[in-house]
Amino acid sequence: MYPDKEQNTNHGPEVTKSDTSWQSIRKDIEANITKMLADERIARFYDDEEMKNEAREKLLKNEQYFVEHILEALQQALNEKNKVILLFDVDDTIGKGFSKNYLLEDKLPQEENKFITILRPSIEPLLKLIKQIDVNDRIEIGLCSNRGQEALLQQLKDPENLNPISKHINQNRIYSSRDFLLKHYDVGEIDHAYFKLSNELENDYDGNNIKKLFSNIISPQKIEQDEAGMVVHLANTGNSEKLVFYSDLKKQEENTGIVAVDDFVYPYYFDPNKGIYGVSLYQNGRFNLFL
Repeated sequence: MYPDKEQNTNHGPEVTKSDTSWQSIRKDIEANITKMLADERIARFYDDEEMKNEAREKLLKNEQYFVEHILEALQQALNEKNKVILLFDVDDTIGKGFSKNYLLEDKLPQEENKFITILRPSIEPLLKLIKQIDVNDRIEIGLCSNRGQEALLQQLKDPENLNPISKHINQNRIYSSRDFLLKHYDVGEIDHAYFKLSNELENDYDGNNIKKLFSNIISPQKIEQDEAGMVVHLANTGNSEKLVFYSDLKKQEENTGIVAVDDFVYPYYFDPNKGIYGVSLYQNGRFNLFL
């Protein structure tokens, strides 16, 4: 399935047949789902074993969608570019953030309450697999979230947050789209940045301004055809702030393939012909603990 380390091909390791790759990590993912559903913080949301079994089946199908679509996008990028940056959103994409007291029914005193992240069952096995097949070090894995950059860096050190995946993450590829937007518009308040961005988009519900502002990453054909019927969402702040970030990153990384994975809709409209590849989990594959 993958070339040996001694082999030297034009495009390096191939992530061929994502279904086979899925099978290679399926047992680990199933074990993680079982462990997650047995966690008393999560188990209390399921009334009985029947509900847990139903959730287990849905979670497994959801994780398969997530893994296979990422590997497919990554394969395309590796086939077309020598270097690839793979960036994951955090919330509802690779994990879900909670306060401890939400999961523990307010059992902790306020001073012990803290923000934690429950990671999705497939993210660690997937990142490990990608590292294994990247024998020529062509892939950089990072994060692009609207969490603050300093918060992300601290959470990568915290065992109750993102630390379990930190060894797979390039610390130089940790991005906060919200922090970037503040810098981009040179303002101190995020609402001011959103206001300026909204003025640029001019309530763009048909995608015409989106096509012009982000012409280096957006596929005009996908905007015009809008088979997904979701162009209207691109002007929302969650999507548009990421478009500003990725447009700037692509200008800096013209010859590098960029793969963006997010539960928002914007990655669907990226143009692979421009060296940017998207996996949108907006309709399928987003991480949801409580099915």
